[in-house]
Amino acid sequence: MLNIVILGHSFIRRLRDRVVDDPSCRNLKLSPENFNLLFRAQGGLTVNKLFKRADLLSFHHPDIVYLQIGGNDLCTSSPADVVNRILDLVEKLITKNKACHIIIGQLFWRNSVATDNYNEKVIRTNLLLAKGTESSSYITFWKHRAGFWKTDLSFLCRDGVHLNQQAQLKYLQSVKAAILTVSKRMDN
Repeated sequence: MLNIVILGHSFIRRLRDRVVDDPSCRNLKLSPENFNLLFRAQGGLTVNKLFKRADLLSFHHPDIVYLQIGGNDLCTSSPADVVNRILDLVEKLITKNKACHIIIGQLFWRNSVATDNYNEKVIRTNLLLAKGTESSSYITFWKHRAGFWKTDLSFLCRDGVHLNQQAQLKYLQSVKAAILTVSKRMDN
């Protein structure tokens, strides 16, 4: 059995709520005999806030940590600063939490943002994350597919930040695919 921690901001909190409330989405549609999931999430979470949240980081020896964070940081920080903080967090998850493998989820565009050029910052951050993790054997940068890059942003809710119901199911499938992909690599 693999122990999986799914960690992050409101996208993870909403995913957890979906998994709990919708019987068809239980355990991310992963076999509970093979995958034990632990969700740790807080809406509005930034990397700096996460570093200070012992309650969210109180797990030890997970096989895989799926991490979705950084979008809230981009409202006040540069892509390079956000990437450096994420990679520092990954190092902590590996050294202190003894995580075997970290999956960093690609950041998403937004429609309503408080800062100029937010979506350009997302593109830059994702490129830096991909580059900064490409040679690692214990970090995977996960690129979401399934229509999340439509320029009309039709995958978002009315708030312009979160995923609509249909996109949330696609996000669930993407997180599931990330976990399965990495778990198969770990078996080899």
